[in-house]
Amino acid sequence: MKTLVITLGLLAFGPLVPASAQDTHSESIRVAINSFEAAGAAKSLPVALKPFLTKKLAASPRIIVVEENRLEDALEYIKLEQSGLCDPDYCPVEPGKFLTAQKIVTGTISKLGTKYTFSLSLIDVQSLREEYTDTETCLCTEEQLDQPIISLGQRLRTYLETG
Repeated sequence: MKTLVITLGLLAFGPLVPASAQDTHSESIRVAINSFEAAGAAKSLPVALKPFLTKKLAASPRIIVVEENRLEDALEYIKLEQSGLCDPDYCPVEPGKFLTAQKIVTGTISKLGTKYTFSLSLIDVQSLREEYTDTETCLCTEEQLDQPIISLGQRLRTYLETG
């Protein structure tokens, strides 16, 4: 029964990066970028700014940004497993075993008046521990909002490469 559940779990969640990327980058850090939340800011803003963060992280030879297509399902599974409501005979897979990302980036983009605040967190998939947080504030126009997310991305990239 456990083999069937593990097999179904792997079929459901499958690898989020190609096997070739997994094999050739064994010392790389695999990072998934979750959709940021908008608080007081336009809902389209996180979608518009996410590529800037993705590009900044992906420029590193040590960081592999994995696909997000099934990240939401994986996060729901992690929540269920961590809730204690999941019987070990039916949820035998540890969170990091089926999600090929080692780290997940989450965050918020808030707007209060003309001030934007960008907050991000880096979560370790195995321990579900928040291991890095950072914030950037900007009194800027919407046309300048790429700069704070690029700055956050650069600092996160430095942390991942050196930490």
